[in-house]
Amino acid sequence: MNNRVILRTLPILAAVALNPLFVAAQIEEIVVTAQKRAESLQDVPIAVQAFTGDNLDELGVQSAEEIMQHVPNASVLPQGGSKINYYIRGVGTADFHLNVVGAVGVYLDDVALNSPFAVTFNTFDMERVEVLRGPQNTLFGRNTTGGAVNYISRKPNVDEGTNGYIEAGYGRYDQFDVEAGGGIALGDNAAARIAFSSNIRDGAFNNHTLGKDTGNYQRQAIRGQFRFQPDASLDLLLNVHGGISRSNPEPYKNVGLQDPANRFAPCPVPYDDLIPQNNPNCIDSTGFNHQYEDWEDVYGNLEFKENVDLWGTSFRAEWDLDAFTVVSVTAYEEFEVEFSEDSDSSPNTGFQFYQDAEYEQWSQELRLQSAADGVLRWIAGFYWFFEDGKYATVVRRTPAEFAPAGPRNFNIVPNTRVTQDNEVYSVYGQVEYDMQSNLTATAGLRWTKETKKGSNQPSVRCVGTVGGPPFCPAASASFFFGLDEVPNLPGLFVPPPEALDYDSTDWGARFALDWQATDDIMFYGSISRGFKGGGFSLAALAALTGGAAQSVAPEILWAYEIGAKTSWLANTLQLNAAIFYYDWSDLQSFEVFVEPTEACLFACLINIPEASLKGGEVELTWAPAGGWLFMAGVGLADGEIDDAGNIPGTQKGNDLTNTPDITFNGLVRKEFVMPGGTLALQTSWRYKDEVYYGLANVPNLSQPDGIWNLDARASFRFGPGERYEVAAWGKNLNGEKYCRGMTSLQGLVESNLCLPSLSEPTYGVTAAIRFE
Repeated sequence: MNNRVILRTLPILAAVALNPLFVAAQIEEIVVTAQKRAESLQDVPIAVQAFTGDNLDELGVQSAEEIMQHVPNASVLPQGGSKINYYIRGVGTADFHLNVVGAVGVYLDDVALNSPFAVTFNTFDMERVEVLRGPQNTLFGRNTTGGAVNYISRKPNVDEGTNGYIEAGYGRYDQFDVEAGGGIALGDNAAARIAFSSNIRDGAFNNHTLGKDTGNYQRQAIRGQFRFQPDASLDLLLNVHGGISRSNPEPYKNVGLQDPANRFAPCPVPYDDLIPQNNPNCIDSTGFNHQYEDWEDVYGNLEFKENVDLWGTSFRAEWDLDAFTVVSVTAYEEFEVEFSEDSDSSPNTGFQFYQDAEYEQWSQELRLQSAADGVLRWIAGFYWFFEDGKYATVVRRTPAEFAPAGPRNFNIVPNTRVTQDNEVYSVYGQVEYDMQSNLTATAGLRWTKETKKGSNQPSVRCVGTVGGPPFCPAASASFFFGLDEVPNLPGLFVPPPEALDYDSTDWGARFALDWQATDDIMFYGSISRGFKGGGFSLAALAALTGGAAQSVAPEILWAYEIGAKTSWLANTLQLNAAIFYYDWSDLQSFEVFVEPTEACLFACLINIPEASLKGGEVELTWAPAGGWLFMAGVGLADGEIDDAGNIPGTQKGNDLTNTPDITFNGLVRKEFVMPGGTLALQTSWRYKDEVYYGLANVPNLSQPDGIWNLDARASFRFGPGERYEVAAWGKNLNGEKYCRGMTSLQGLVESNLCLPSLSEPTYGVTAAIRFE
């Protein structure tokens, strides 16, 4: 643990803190649905952080990743392009394959989103975003061992008449963002709303191999909703949404691990120095040296590509029968994904990676819930989910023994093509009972049955270049290997398909006590059991090493938590805190090993037998008079492996991956009421301690130094009702350069890859108009 940072942070926490609720003199109440019913954030006995739509605007949030930067003990692990996996309190999933569902559940308007790409299209026209820490299996279902992120879009409202907004911004690297939303009342019983977002930016990295800038993105999304309320007891809502991405995502920066004088010998540089920030003079197994002059210098003969198409619809019905309320949510989602990357990031074809997927998901939830004002309150429900997926995972490479000295006019193409049906049934219930007027007990239980069935067709195929073998057809560096292309290539090794058959039943539970000591102080304690379903690996290299039908067992997490939520000084100051201990068994992780395991070689989806985490959060908001707002929050987490089993290079006591010992967020804001409008000046900063990106905890697969980021924003609101706003903003103003994530290719092309941040600040201007 970085004690110096803690000592610096604690005095700050005594004066300022974070729980972003933007206010003038009194902290505004946020109503959340963390327990599937509307409650004040300060009354919920769960560690929750919530952001309203206005909060997100004030923070200048432009992506799902940026939301988590304002939550202590939470982070995002980028997996290339728009793929991200959430981590909360060190619990997440280190796996970039497209059939993976993270350990943190993601929900949009009561609908679970399985795709790691889907989050990209959620963060516009939001009513609020809720981040729930700890297992949420009782009410939210499987795959929430770490917690849940709940996106709630702004709904049509008959009482609001015609309303809306348009916001446009321009920034560095020709970043152009547009967001708009509008609602209209359609008589006395119906309303509609439509919202749109577009995010475009040119590439900020210079690819010296291709001679062009890269890392550009272009994403658009749209959402339409229709609401009908025939009477006071019935509320019907139809939601139709879609999105596309046509991007060339940020490339990797690689560090070779071999000696420039002998590509078969390790580089004579200390492991601590084998990181991109130190720019070591080492080569990979193809003989390429990745040294650079500027941090944004990259290499690679294949430009990264991300094509994502999605659309979906949901229908929500809520019927109040006085004695209880019936809620039904029916949903359908469809995704198509094409993704490719130059993993070895060199002019050679040492290791290039492709993903192609088509999948559909259907879900149905039906729940009954009592009124919220009784001594006994309950919820009971049924949930069904079905996903039909087709996946191709492909690698194109020249084996190290053939490059650069041997023949380089052909590439092997190991791949897996998987069809998988995933079906889930579950029933659940939760009861809250007021034992006394200020003491409440909560108990919840969920039973789940899950099956995954299908087949995996592994194969090793080949393509050639000019002068290549006649049986290997020529394919350019930009050729895409997907579901349709791979079967048409000649097969060097095509074994029979392997059947996939996973069948499991499991349960989640929660028991909690909360004591309202005064009107402004609540203490709570809870015990929870969470689980994440097992599954199968899509690793392309399984075609070479076997294990195409390799599966992992479900992971189980027991969580113990004590917390307090308090308000002070006439609700101008809020201080919330929680401490936790987690006992985690069979946690799932995708790892790359040089040494073989009993199950596979190189790329393995594994269970880690036992791990534990302990830590806590402190969050505080202070809104004194004079237009000031101070916010800060600190998260502490200590996660380590308690039983490594036979995992190569890993031992008891190693740190868990992507789990910083400390995270810190802070913000200071000052509003000035002026003739003609209101000027707001704001600065925010965050700190993330060092992390490891591999179970072996080797220094060259880590972010060895803590990361500070400084942002600032100035805005001016004016006009009738301050309906107009102009703002200037800057991010990463201190120019921090670091790896947002890392992966090892040791044993393949003898390099480590880093997904780099921008080392240069970004800045821009935004203008908005709101109408009612």
